This record gives sequence, C-alpha cells and structure tokens, in this order.
Amino acid sequence: MGQLYGCDIYRITNVNFVPLKRPSEFIDPRIIELQQLASSGIFYFASSSNMNQLFDLTLSSQKRACGEFGDTSYFWNRNLHLPLQRYGIEPSEWFLRVICGSIQIRTVYIGCKIAKVAVISRLSCNRVGTRFNVRGINDDGHVANFIETEQV
Repeated sequence: MGQLYGCDIYRITNVNFVPLKRPSEFIDPRIIELQQLASSGIFYFASSSNMNQLFDLTLSSQKRACGEFGDTSYFWNRNLHLPLQRYGIEPSEWFLRVICGSIQIRTVYIGCKIAKVAVISRLSCNRVGTRFNVRGINDDGHVANFIETEQV
C-alpha cells in the first residue's frame, strides 16, 4: 500500500487456515466464509522492523496525540491477543493489530514541495452487520456500522 511514519502499510488479500488437529476432507462452511471475508481486501495492518515505533492503525491521530495506546473499537483481531495477555505475554510481539476499512496513501506535489497524504477509514467492530439486520444504537451507545475517517 505505502508507508506512514516509517511503517509499511499492508492490505490483507490472501488468508489460509491450517487445521492443528487432523486434516479433514470436510471443511466447515463457516471456515470457508471466514477465509473469504479475511481475504476480501478490506483488512489492513502496519509493520515495521522497529517494533518500538510501530504505527498503530487502530488509533486516530487525535487519540495518539493525547497519549492513548490502542483503541479496541477498531481492533478487529483483539480476541487473538487476549489469551496471551491473560498469561502475561506481550501480544504485540506475536500479532499485529488489524483494522477493517480503507486506506489510501498518495504523494502530493505542491510546486517544488512533496507531501504524503493518507485517508484512513476504520469500521468499528462494536456493532457490525448488514443494513437490514443491524440498525440504530445499542445499550452501550454503539451505533450500527460506525466508520471513523481521518486524514493524515
């Protein structure tokens, strides 16, 4: 995709699931659907050789400026991190944070100056669903299919 703040931004386009027990000829249709969804190109992550300066896509620039660390509202693979945290293992050493949405990165030329512009749209994972099945607001204040968009 491109680079932001020295980190490479990647779009996930292909995912494979490997059974840990015995290989089976029958594959659960839900696994196939999950694999298709994860490979659909709507998930992104940031990677860097310097893990101390990794750009967190789940966190908006405003929250980052306030010193916040991570936003679970846009952290789509959070459930993979939780078991490691329970045992005192730092999950960021094993897993990257994944967002669902869209990222566009462009280089803009203004006279002799060059700037990099990015638009990041994040879909909240708090209340997701199809238009006819998920509507309105829930008791926790999460609205259906909320998207946060920022320009970086």
